[in-house]
Amino acid sequence: DRLEHSRNAKAQARHRAGQYSMHREQTATKLQTTLSFTSDQVVALPLPSAKIHKLEQEMRCSKQNFQISKV
Repeated sequence: DRLEHSRNAKAQARHRAGQYSMHREQTATKLQTTLSFTSDQVVALPLPSAKIHKLEQEMRCSKQNFQISKV
């Protein structure tokens, strides 16, 4: 019974991941069309990972400053 539950949970997770991926691709296509970007322009866009990394660093600094100010 537990094994069956585990299989079902894994199948559901795979299904959700596929649905999420498909939705994300549709959203990206709609955004690209709305902004009138060509595929070449989209490829030339910078990856968001650098911005995400910077924001994560800023968040860590803010947390540290907040903790220091509580002392």
